[in-house]
Amino acid sequence: MTNYSEEFFIKAISSELSIEELEGFEKWLDQNPAQKERYLQLKATWETAGSLQPKTGRSGEERWKSLNSRISDRRSNKRALISGIAASLLLAASLIIYFSQNQSVTTLSATDDTGIYFLPDSSKVFLKVGSSLTYSNRFSKQRHVKLGGEGFFEVRKSKSPFVVSTTLGQVKVLGTSFNVKENMARMTVVCLTGRVEVSDPGNQGTPTQVLTKGTKTSRTSISAFGTPVIVKNPEAFKSWMDGNIYFEGELLETVLDEIAAIHSVKVDVPQEVESMRFTGLLPVGDLAKSLDIVCLSSNTTYRLEKNQVIISGN
Repeated sequence: MTNYSEEFFIKAISSELSIEELEGFEKWLDQNPAQKERYLQLKATWETAGSLQPKTGRSGEERWKSLNSRISDRRSNKRALISGIAASLLLAASLIIYFSQNQSVTTLSATDDTGIYFLPDSSKVFLKVGSSLTYSNRFSKQRHVKLGGEGFFEVRKSKSPFVVSTTLGQVKVLGTSFNVKENMARMTVVCLTGRVEVSDPGNQGTPTQVLTKGTKTSRTSISAFGTPVIVKNPEAFKSWMDGNIYFEGELLETVLDEIAAIHSVKVDVPQEVESMRFTGLLPVGDLAKSLDIVCLSSNTTYRLEKNQVIISGN
């Protein structure tokens, strides 16, 4: 489901979008009647309260009082419009907050399905279920977002760098597409197009790794980002959008740990199996099928005992 941020709505109302952005936005509105009605209400409020746009020397509170005064005058003359004015008042308040606060924060969350969002610079982000993205309303000046979970980014090219931060590292680009995954104290970055710089701002002693098309790097909470390696199928790393999960040359122990986390089970892995490598696509919602695929490729077997998976070598 595609969603435009609140800031994008404001840019549309204040005529700050490019022709290309506006065409895409209008097409989306035509496909979403509820959002179109919301947009028209916001636009009407904007035109009614033109003084909401920031003016030198006038605070957000002063603009609010001015708007409130005008609405009160109207109410005395048009009592039948009380409900409509009250609704406009609430919408206007959100606009005043937008313009008067310098450090407001927007959080995008994918709760039930993969979320597809357009950021204020028209960059596109896909968020995996359970993931979130946060950015401040200064995004147009400083393209910096914070990611929790996993996301795929299609970054619009600009002179201003686009920075993605997680608890384990930072990704910096100018214009490219890449996948960032952070879970279980592990972070992996895969570059699909362009060029990506990956670093750990919390540890200045570690080198910055530069990824080019078709390469990846990973780290854990106790290790630094490794030297970039070439991947055979970079596109497959975003297969989570289709309900799958892709591994390429990954330790079997890591693969099984992730399966365990997804399905809330415990997996016992014999030592002789831990160091095996796995490459393949697994269905996220099917525990049995995932185990069948992993065990077939590694010549192992498994059995389920309540919430425990026991792996055995052949």
